[in-house]
Amino acid sequence: MKHGRRVLALLTALLLLALCACTEKEPASSGPAPTGAPSASEPDDGAYTLSPAVGEHEKIPFGDAKLEQAIRQAMELPEQYDITPAHCRALVYLDIRGLGVSNLDGLQYCYSLEVLYAGHNRISCLAALTGMEDMFILDLSDNRIDDISGITYMKNLMLLDLHGNPLREGPSPQSVFNTDQTYIATEFSAVPWE
Repeated sequence: MKHGRRVLALLTALLLLALCACTEKEPASSGPAPTGAPSASEPDDGAYTLSPAVGEHEKIPFGDAKLEQAIRQAMELPEQYDITPAHCRALVYLDIRGLGVSNLDGLQYCYSLEVLYAGHNRISCLAALTGMEDMFILDLSDNRIDDISGITYMKNLMLLDLHGNPLREGPSPQSVFNTDQTYIATEFSAVPWE
């Protein structure tokens, strides 16, 4: 039952992303897409949508080579193997702080993530995080995020760090999350238990 909900959440995320108007502030500089794999489409207006869905044992097309490398290292997967959704479902912790990641495309297959440290990057669109119901620590500090609508369903969050982002569009974090359960940092502040 839980697997079915995750598949449904992933499909919903892909559908929402097809409708999403997330824009890149500057083009991703992660290099070419993996050979033979579909990648994020980038229309002339600068908007992008996530790559098409891939099968359980097919190579995931990542939108950023630095993100792909970080996931490969976290899973201790040798270079000769493709990263597939079957690999990613076991990943619960990922630290990509300060790597210069600008595109999260491909991360949507890591739907079991519980902890994501993604601060100090160039991330502007959170569409790939849609469907990650198990997330309880999410650090998005010092990025280029102006709209949090891609993460508003994350009801299990205990820590959400958004400080250093130009939040302007969509709902405010305080209006979406239960502040009795979730500590939200939107300005530089220390985590209450440190």
